[in-house]
Amino acid sequence: MLAALVLALAAATPSPAVVYEAAARSAGNRRAEAVSVARALLAGPHLASITKVRVDGAAGIAPVAGILLSGTKLHAHDPRWQALLREAERLATLSFAADPRLAEVDIWATVPLNLAVGTPFVSGDLAVPDSAVVFTRTQRRGEAPALWWDPVWRAKAFSARAT
Repeated sequence: MLAALVLALAAATPSPAVVYEAAARSAGNRRAEAVSVARALLAGPHLASITKVRVDGAAGIAPVAGILLSGTKLHAHDPRWQALLREAERLATLSFAADPRLAEVDIWATVPLNLAVGTPFVSGDLAVPDSAVVFTRTQRRGEAPALWWDPVWRAKAFSARAT
């Protein structure tokens, strides 16, 4: 009985590395909630690199989580399209479970744009985009997800035999 309790507590307690990474990758005006969601997402293996977890909301409005993935760093030798779709579903499910107040989970993957050397990185009216969104999955709690992807990226990232 005691051994089972110790194992259950060990499984429920994130490693120091997960705690650190969750804090480092969290953002938004509801950062504490973002850290909680990030801990749940980073605790296990994942197909795509999770680069940022945001949770934003306003008084009287349920918070929304945003999960940013790298569209170029897939953690599989031969990634499969269906595996990415399952991974996005798993991330949304974990996010909703980590924070029952979340109204929506938005997941998107980006890839860096090929910019000329010396291209200035500035914000505001002179900003030059340095990445492009290639995949999105939006899901409100209790509803079916909406998906979008860039067909060119999909063809390059997932070989025809690996869809």
